Amino acid sequence: MTSGNGQPGAGCEQARAPREFARFQELVDSVYERKIMKKSLYAGWWGAALLAGAALGQQVPNETPRLPPVVVTAPRIPGALDAQATPAAVTQWDRQDLAASGLQSLQQLPAATPNLALSHAVARSYGDIYAVRGIANTEFFSDPALAIYVDDAPMGAVFASPPDLLNIERMDIWRGPQGTRFGKNSPAGVIDITTRKPTDRYEADGSASYSTYNTQVYYASALGPLVPGKLRLSLTGGYSRSDGFLDNPLLKNHPDFQEGLNGRAYLGWTPAEDWDISLALGGVKYNDGVRLVPLAGDHRAVPSDINPRADAAGNDQALRIRRTLPGVVITSITTRRDFSENPILLDLDLSPLPGNTALIRQHEQFLSQEFRLQSPSSADVWSWRGGVFFSSAQRDGADTRQFAADPAHGLLFPVEQTTDFTIKEQQAALFGQLTYAGVDRLAVTFGARGEYTAKSLDHTKQIMGRPLPPVNADDDYFAVAPKLTIDYHLAKDVMVYASSGLGFKPGGFSAYIDPPKSPAFATERNWANEVGLKSAWLDNRLLANVACFYNDISHYQVARSITGTADLTIFNAPAVTARGVEVQLVGKPLAGVELSADFGYTDIQFDRFDNPETGASLKGKRPPYVPEFNACFAAQFTCPRGFFGRIEYQAMGRTFYDETNSSTLEQSGYGLVNARLGYEARRFSVCLFGENLADTDYFTKKLMVLQPAGVPGTPQTFGVMASVKY
Repeated sequence: MTSGNGQPGAGCEQARAPREFARFQELVDSVYERKIMKKSLYAGWWGAALLAGAALGQQVPNETPRLPPVVVTAPRIPGALDAQATPAAVTQWDRQDLAASGLQSLQQLPAATPNLALSHAVARSYGDIYAVRGIANTEFFSDPALAIYVDDAPMGAVFASPPDLLNIERMDIWRGPQGTRFGKNSPAGVIDITTRKPTDRYEADGSASYSTYNTQVYYASALGPLVPGKLRLSLTGGYSRSDGFLDNPLLKNHPDFQEGLNGRAYLGWTPAEDWDISLALGGVKYNDGVRLVPLAGDHRAVPSDINPRADAAGNDQALRIRRTLPGVVITSITTRRDFSENPILLDLDLSPLPGNTALIRQHEQFLSQEFRLQSPSSADVWSWRGGVFFSSAQRDGADTRQFAADPAHGLLFPVEQTTDFTIKEQQAALFGQLTYAGVDRLAVTFGARGEYTAKSLDHTKQIMGRPLPPVNADDDYFAVAPKLTIDYHLAKDVMVYASSGLGFKPGGFSAYIDPPKSPAFATERNWANEVGLKSAWLDNRLLANVACFYNDISHYQVARSITGTADLTIFNAPAVTARGVEVQLVGKPLAGVELSADFGYTDIQFDRFDNPETGASLKGKRPPYVPEFNACFAAQFTCPRGFFGRIEYQAMGRTFYDETNSSTLEQSGYGLVNARLGYEARRFSVCLFGENLADTDYFTKKLMVLQPAGVPGTPQTFGVMASVKY
């Protein structure tokens, strides 16, 4: 593995302008009072710098002798990003890395990426929470903190982001706010996925694997020309199923079974040398059970009276048009995504008792359009990148919950409540960055993002057929986020860098809260600072990178349940501080041998936050879903005769799953051992693999339903995989 630090709302009337200007002035004043702008002064000149750079970029001669230029503003030109030359924390994976480590899902990435954590929920991506350096999304209704891109096309909400990896050429995982570089807002980071593109050569490959719990995974792809030199096509598909490892002793079945089908078609057209047009179509369908057990008792058994379900389906389309002109590359990316969870059926008491169920349906349609201008890859002294981004999303939900009579807790008769909601969002953003590298060994990057978001909520609820007053709310949010980055080459392969800038997650509404409580939550803002060192030694046989970060966060978004109800809302913690360090080492002591170590540590706490229900101070507590550390130590080898192998140890630090840091909802630190051993020839390969070899008992998430519950991690598994290629 090569590691490195890799419309507007339609109702935006003119009458809103004075109010928006006043809100913008308040934002500037608040930022200035916290001395953020004082410490990031140069970033305030971003507008003038971008305009001047665009006008003069082709006129400034390179008169100063220096090292080869570091182009950090055009990583999405075809060709792999040079992570070692990029002044940001980036972990990079290519196709060979993914195959060697056995990565087949986004849910496997966190262990091998410093300070990236995933609290995996009950089924696929529903309820998943990604956290990067302490910045995380909530279970529902807040914007994603980590943006996910596939071939320049952004995904929508976390629950609507299928985790499967198909036909991947490489992945660049950026940590820290990246809103000046990417169209979709990315306050915590970006997973930027590039798929394998067809060429004028016919290719095909496929694989099949079988492992413990009757787990089967099949994959096939075909790539090649339709009209050589002009039109090319790739088709990729996968099917997987598993009986599941949980037992239901009452119904004598496995409640966590899984079955999934996914596919992707990519059509590339180059009508002329300076045109690159592509159309990508994808689809997924899942028929799954649910992985959820009570914390009391056997962690791999659930004595439920129902068969839980988590069925989902989705499709996506992305059209990308790129034109290369003298001095500028113009790109348009149009995306549509449609995803439904229909239904998710849960047993809330996880017991043989009747009743206490939840039937959930959610659907999201996400549309986006990005227009981007950037300097060509040959840009020298000045390089730049910028554009506009528009998106529109609508999420519809229906949730029916039935509660059995429970006199011990004051519920004297069965109750049924139904919640229906629609959340709409329109977003428009202007983003860009400009790099000047005309001074020997030194480069300076100015960037900024301005974003306007409008949201609305329509919510109705019935209890035993009797409607409550409806909730109708709307609001809009405006934010400006400047950023300044400076990098300096101490030597050809040794670079130090520092960056300071702002990131933000817009406010919004929770659909699971009723009057008189407010459904609204405010925008989360983060002043993110980072310093780092990237270095290569011994003719690139040793890479050593270190990054330190400090995040000063205001209005931190925290989701929590309301005691005694089925309501869920998002509160804002006034002040949170996160600081940490990341270390990435890759060594190649012998031909065919690679040793790697990835480590991330996050110290995070509430500086000001009181329990919304009790008023008790939570100062010094850790926000939920952020582990203290994560690490991955790996050794792998390949030999000329075709044999290969890998062994790795993954470690995850203590994690709390509620803001009070209760011991009930705490996962202590744990470690997992994985191994692979195989043989590869020119046309085929075969591999034996084992995961969680020590059979460690752990949870990927803990939560309160009607009792403390958790999502157990995968136990010890063994399997075999065979692949062929043409």
